[in-house]
Amino acid sequence: MDLTFVKLVIGTRLECDVKDSWMLFRSRETFQEVFRSVAECRKGGCEGCGEKECPYRAIFSQALSSDPAAVRRHQKPPLPFAFRFPVLPAAPNKGERFDVGLTLVGSAVMHGNLFLKALENWFEGNGAGSPIARIERVESEGYFGERFPWSYDGEAVPLLLSASGLSDTGMIGDRIALTLVTPLKIMAQGRPLRFFSFPRFFRSLMRRVTSLAAIYGEGDVEGDFRWLSSECEEVSLSGVGMKWVDWRGGTIGGVVGEAQVSGVREEFLPFLLLGQYLNLGKGASFGLGQFSVRPVAS
Repeated sequence: MDLTFVKLVIGTRLECDVKDSWMLFRSRETFQEVFRSVAECRKGGCEGCGEKECPYRAIFSQALSSDPAAVRRHQKPPLPFAFRFPVLPAAPNKGERFDVGLTLVGSAVMHGNLFLKALENWFEGNGAGSPIARIERVESEGYFGERFPWSYDGEAVPLLLSASGLSDTGMIGDRIALTLVTPLKIMAQGRPLRFFSFPRFFRSLMRRVTSLAAIYGEGDVEGDFRWLSSECEEVSLSGVGMKWVDWRGGTIGGVVGEAQVSGVREEFLPFLLLGQYLNLGKGASFGLGQFSVRPVAS
């Protein structure tokens, strides 16, 4: 499996007191239209639009494949980006600094400057006449957290990462600590799963990763996914501290917390490592379903 991507770290400062600690996660309500404006796309919709080079279309059209087999495997394409937002500290918080992470997948890498401009405009548009936050720096992050300044105007090329490169970073062992950082909402039979299930988690992760790789990478991922789906039933959990939470008066909900997972096969690791950059579940592109993994000594 190979999929190229970049991880940007956007250093930001609050310009006023923000009472809503989950304000950043609200960006999913309006960010798409802000991006459309920044990309100077004035069409009422992508259907019937003849502009094939439109950045808005490339990012948000989610056009189905012309291959019926690919449609059966991947259904609606995911968006080729994922934000990592923090929960803001309680007000008063003017002057607080925080980092926003942004992973851009495949061809979305070419539009990094538009994402940054759209985020800047989103901050300005939600500030009732003045920006609620300002972007102070933008860095490109490597496999081990090393950071390099990135030109805001897009003239410098950000550090390009790959799924295969992640597999060479040295994470080994069959025990990991899995932390759900922001609410993870996985749907099962039309309803949100209100408890943590590793098989449900891992199967959803496989679908997300293989779909992104097939649509924005180098084509379908080869592998025995039926076997992987069966093997993920064999893992065991300990120290489970995961629970359902509701944020913003119940408008954001999902499972958060930490557990130790034993019996992690080597074949699971590429999905788990890459998933840390891509998030999972409902609202994954806008900061929900953030998770991290780390090895646990035997």
